[in-house]
Amino acid sequence: MQDSQRNSENTSKQQSILSILKDHEFVIEQKFFSLGKKYIIKNSERERVAFSKRESLKVKEDIKVYKTEKEEKELFRIKQENVLNFNGLFGVTDPEGGEVIGYLKRKGVRSLINDEWQIMDPSKDKIGSVIGDSLVKEAIRRKSFKYIPHRYKIYHRGEDIGIFKQRLTLLRRAYKLQIKDDPDFELDRRLLISLAICLDAVEDRFRKLKNKKVF
Repeated sequence: MQDSQRNSENTSKQQSILSILKDHEFVIEQKFFSLGKKYIIKNSERERVAFSKRESLKVKEDIKVYKTEKEEKELFRIKQENVLNFNGLFGVTDPEGGEVIGYLKRKGVRSLINDEWQIMDPSKDKIGSVIGDSLVKEAIRRKSFKYIPHRYKIYHRGEDIGIFKQRLTLLRRAYKLQIKDDPDFELDRRLLISLAICLDAVEDRFRKLKNKKVF
C-alpha cells in the first residue's frame, strides 16, 4: 500500500515537472558574472522555468538542473558517461529514482566537419539528431572566425522539427530552441534543454584545447 502511494506521488511530481517544460520555445543562456558556468532557462513567455550550473575543472560533467536558483527542487540531471573525447556520451536522468530519460551522443568524426549529435532513448536507440545547418559556415568558424554563431537543425524520427540558434555576445552565449512540429511533445524537452547545455560544455572544452594548440 505504501509503495503504491509512493509511486503515485512520484508520478504526480513527474507530471508537474513535465508540465513546467511543456513548451515549444526555450532560451538557455549563460548567467552574467558567475563562478563556474550557470544557465537560466526561460520559456516562450520569457519566464524562468529552470536553472543549472556546471562546475569548473571537472574531468566528467555532472550537471544538475533545478527549478530555481535556490536549488530547492532538482528537475533532472545530465551525467557524462565517459571522459570527454570526440564521441562524448551524456545520460539524462530523473533524480527521483534514477530513471534514464535518454542519451545524447556527439558524433566525433562527423563533427570534425560539421557538428552532429544523436538523441537516443533509454535503450540507446537513436530517435533523433541535431546537425549543424551549414558546412561552409562551420569551415569558416573552425578555420579563422570563431564568433560566427552556431545554428542547428533538430530531427525527430527523420522529420525536421525545429532549430537551435546560438547567440553570441562578448560576455556570454545563449541558445534559442524553437520547435515547429511536435504538438504532442513526443521528444522530451528535457533532452533538448540538456543538449543545449552539452553543446556549450563541449564548445568550452574544445576552445580550451584550441587555445593550447592541441589541434
